Amino acid sequence: MRKLIVPAMISVGILTGCLGEENSDLKAWIQQEKAKPPGAIPPMPELKPQEEFRYAAADLRSPFAAFQLGQVAQLAELVEGCPIDAQPDPNRRKEDLERYTLETLKMVGVLGKQNNLQAIIRGTAGTNAGVVYRIGVGNHLGINHGKVIRITEERVTLEERIPDGTGCWVKRETYLNLGG
Repeated sequence: MRKLIVPAMISVGILTGCLGEENSDLKAWIQQEKAKPPGAIPPMPELKPQEEFRYAAADLRSPFAAFQLGQVAQLAELVEGCPIDAQPDPNRRKEDLERYTLETLKMVGVLGKQNNLQAIIRGTAGTNAGVVYRIGVGNHLGINHGKVIRITEERVTLEERIPDGTGCWVKRETYLNLGG
């Protein structure tokens, strides 16, 4: 126990020697700042009353939700001048590849002769990852009612039908390139 008392006394002596007035200038500055009068806070700006807004579109379809086929068909009936040939057939039976986006499908090859080619499509994600499909002209794929209109050794050309937001449909060509 005596062995611990001597080092403890020496440590206390050393630490007491470190308690000089080195911070006297800092303490003086703090006292000087505390003595100053507090700054003036500017008054709050006057708030203008806002006009009341009633949201009346709560029962309408969300603009961020995808169109359901039945909703689009109802909208098309309401809008005059929509081209009938651009609208998809709601009664047509869906094919397997219409459940997947084109981003999850990849063209990996072709089979057949020049005038009768079939494309080899492989799924790359989800439940169709690694599954290989064979498609021909007239088959449908993709979630935008894509119909295969041409197959070459380099690409599959699709005609998709996209809702334009007004209840009408627009046709557009899109491609699945070999290896891409």
